[in-house]
Amino acid sequence: ATVDTSVSPNPEVVVTDQFDNLVPDASVTFAVTTGVSYPGQGSLDDAGDPASSVTVTTGSDGQAHAVWTLGQKAGANRVSATVSIGGTPTSLTFDATGTADVPAHVNYLTTDPEVDNTADPRSATVDTSVSPNPEVVVTDQFDNLVPDASEIGRAHV
Repeated sequence: ATVDTSVSPNPEVVVTDQFDNLVPDASVTFAVTTGVSYPGQGSLDDAGDPASSVTVTTGSDGQAHAVWTLGQKAGANRVSATVSIGGTPTSLTFDATGTADVPAHVNYLTTDPEVDNTADPRSATVDTSVSPNPEVVVTDQFDNLVPDASEIGRAHV
């Protein structure tokens, strides 16, 4: 899923006892365990209040779910769901990979922190080659690299 968007389908569990009977009114805690990096951490939502963990009560069908929004950094995200039945905790994990959003920034590639990467740090005489060739990096609104961003417009160098 794209960073900073909700995962679909939502993480959902069905709680059963040792005889495979549905367990209503069980407390299930969903917690973001990977993808938590401030600002822009991943979050869960049960009733309109995003948080890094939420506790949800199973319905008569034994089911519980939470809305999961990925963090703003591309990469691995993980949510765990934990329930205790008869004093024994049981956990499941849900994994999702956050991918970069649409291109938002184009900057010159530089390794020098003193160089403003919004302006080309090289110069050349008119009608001569610029060396080394200018290179750019394309990022989304959260500074994630956007792979294969070939349709970003035209530049005249």
